[in-house]
Amino acid sequence: MAEYNSRMFEKLSEDKGFKTKTSCFFRAIGCKFKGGRAKVQKHEAESVRQHLNLLMDELANLNQKSIPANLLPDTSRTLTQWEREIDRAQKGLQNDHQINEICKKLEEFCKLMEAAYQCVTIVETQFTALEDELATLPEKINKCSRIIATLNRQTECNDQLFTDVEDKLTILESKMHRTKQAIQVATAKRMAMEPMMHGGLFIWKIPQINKMLQEAIDGARPFLDSSEFYISSYSYKMCLRIYLNGHEDAKGTHISLYYIVLKGPYDALTQWPFKEKVKLALLNPRNRQQSILRICTASGQDPALQRPGEGMNPPHGFPMFLSLSEFNHCFSDYVDSNEIFVGAEIVPTYIP
Repeated sequence: MAEYNSRMFEKLSEDKGFKTKTSCFFRAIGCKFKGGRAKVQKHEAESVRQHLNLLMDELANLNQKSIPANLLPDTSRTLTQWEREIDRAQKGLQNDHQINEICKKLEEFCKLMEAAYQCVTIVETQFTALEDELATLPEKINKCSRIIATLNRQTECNDQLFTDVEDKLTILESKMHRTKQAIQVATAKRMAMEPMMHGGLFIWKIPQINKMLQEAIDGARPFLDSSEFYISSYSYKMCLRIYLNGHEDAKGTHISLYYIVLKGPYDALTQWPFKEKVKLALLNPRNRQQSILRICTASGQDPALQRPGEGMNPPHGFPMFLSLSEFNHCFSDYVDSNEIFVGAEIVPTYIP
């Protein structure tokens, strides 16, 4: 009996959660249940009362088979021990179920811990990389500082260079301005010298003659002056003047044509009074031989021929150079493309 009780206690004390069984633990007392490990565990946890009843029946049968009277006290004591062992077994079964639940939770916890460990490993790796990056950051900052310092020095040099270039440009602009002024002065002098008699002849083209005639008749523009010219290099400065509708007593009847002696830059080098003979002409562009010519003789007492004190002398020439009736009669001979040509020529003086 004691051996049976010991065997039963050992079987109840085993850790059934980690062994695979095909029959119920209480098959020795009549439990017929068989199944897989999970089903056997579930059966043992849910059938505690049934197993207790089987144990009670087994104890009753044992008591009936015990004939010697002197065994009764031991049987009672054994039964009491059995009840205590059954209670401990029942609690053990409940503890086994709790252990299984705890094991499951521990497995889940282990999985969570493993995932957390992996996260920690990743974070540690990233943190290590960050520390390495931070370790190199001061060197990079120093490098950037050196580059910035170099750029600042280069910028200062460039600013100084730009300032120097601007100063040079200002100087060049000043020189160019002075050069331009000198060119303008030289051009003006050249232009002043350019209208010169070529071979002793100066020709003046008057455009828009119809308009000029009408303005002369209306009095809006009674006379026209030619450009200034020189009869030779470094000599007398002159211009021509024409009254297309006549001047003074010849107004409305004749064309008046004059030359005017102007104040020039070389008057100190020339002889005064002006003594040259000047031929004035209204040119026929189709036939030069049919041009209208008049020679103006110089008179030493004429104020128009003295050295000019102001800008110009009074005009000298022919108030009745050509009658308007003759001009209108031969208009097509003297006018070409609405233009007329007036000439002035110095008549050479022959010394015998």
